[in-house]
Amino acid sequence: QEVGRAINPTLVAGQIEGGTAQGIGFALFEEVVMRGGAMANARLTDYLVPTTRDTPEIDVVILENPYAHG
Repeated sequence: QEVGRAINPTLVAGQIEGGTAQGIGFALFEEVVMRGGAMANARLTDYLVPTTRDTPEIDVVILENPYAHG
C-alpha cells in the first residue's frame, strides 16, 4: 500500500489489516436479512462478521514514496 511517508508504521499496518478483514467479511460473511421492512438480524449474535480464525495471515508491505506529490 503506498501511503506517502508512514509516520506510524504500526497504525498503517493496522489499517491495512483491518480493511482487509472488513472486505473479507463483506464478501463472505455479512448479510442483512430483511423481514417486513425491518432488519431481522440486527443483533451481533445474528450478524456474522469474520474473526481472526476466518482471516488469513496478512503480510503488510508499506511502500514509502519520498516525493512530495506522490
